[in-house]
Amino acid sequence: MSPQSDPRMYRECEIKYKIKDEAEKADLKNKIEALGFGFISRNMETDFVPDVEGFLCRKKGILIRFRRVEKEDGECDTLVTMKIKGEAKTFQEYFELEYAYSAVDREVFEKINERLRQATGIMLPESIHQVTSFGELVKKVKEAGFSEHRILLQKKRETYTNAAKKITFDFLPEGIGWYMEIETSDPEELSTLGKAIGLVHTQVEVQDYGEILKAHKKGLPDEEMRTGLFANEPL
Repeated sequence: MSPQSDPRMYRECEIKYKIKDEAEKADLKNKIEALGFGFISRNMETDFVPDVEGFLCRKKGILIRFRRVEKEDGECDTLVTMKIKGEAKTFQEYFELEYAYSAVDREVFEKINERLRQATGIMLPESIHQVTSFGELVKKVKEAGFSEHRILLQKKRETYTNAAKKITFDFLPEGIGWYMEIETSDPEELSTLGKAIGLVHTQVEVQDYGEILKAHKKGLPDEEMRTGLFANEPL
């Protein structure tokens, strides 16, 4: 089954924009609020993206991500997401399956496992839902056969929405700094929104955060190059 034909899959179309400084961030915030976007949340997010031996997921255009979300009010949740890469070149296009630990969707979990089985021969164990910490989750996923360290990255995220459209301001560690991310489910809507904010094509960053991290830390040992964490922030 192609991603486009699966009704449970969400089409994610997104672009990123590198923010120079706090003054530019404030200006962009004013622009999106004028377009009807309202503040939703401010979170700390930790993303763990593993792979199997030989990086078969990456080679087949699949990404499996575990995201711990820590909210300002102290609440935490974990999201499990599968992304299947689309064919777009001028923006990031993915087809997503996702569920939260706070409301495990067994049908989505099974769909994710079936696609993993087809691509790699390895599936996630049901026991990942019984872990009590993110560090334990990472360990259990690796023990299940997802032994390769693809990305481990933290970010501080501010989210604004307007209907189904979402804009985030993301602060990345280790000197990478601020990015704005625009997300819709339609490429034309994505382009229209980018123009309304005042972005031009040459300003758009089409790499994902993992690629941005690796470029920022180029020359370091592989696992270190794929890891970006804030100081004193535990897993």
